[in-house]
Amino acid sequence: MDATGLGLVVNLSGGTVTHGKDGGPSEFERNKLLADTLYPGRFLHYMNLDYSGWDQPDFAERAARQIDEGHRLGAAGFKEYKRAGPLPA
Repeated sequence: MDATGLGLVVNLSGGTVTHGKDGGPSEFERNKLLADTLYPGRFLHYMNLDYSGWDQPDFAERAARQIDEGHRLGAAGFKEYKRAGPLPA
């Protein structure tokens, strides 16, 4: 990174904060830990929402909890992917 003049990298697809199998670390936690271990202070990670159950009545509350959890885990921000076209029926 130094040789090419990169001071800081922003990872907009850091992953979701949904815990892995058997309560293991989330995709976001794994990505952040790897980058912070290998290149401390060189990456900013944005989190992404887990859209499982997006059509359920409590999705807004669950989405807000995901964003709170991302903040707690050190997410620099939240990336919303643009969708091309309508959601499938």
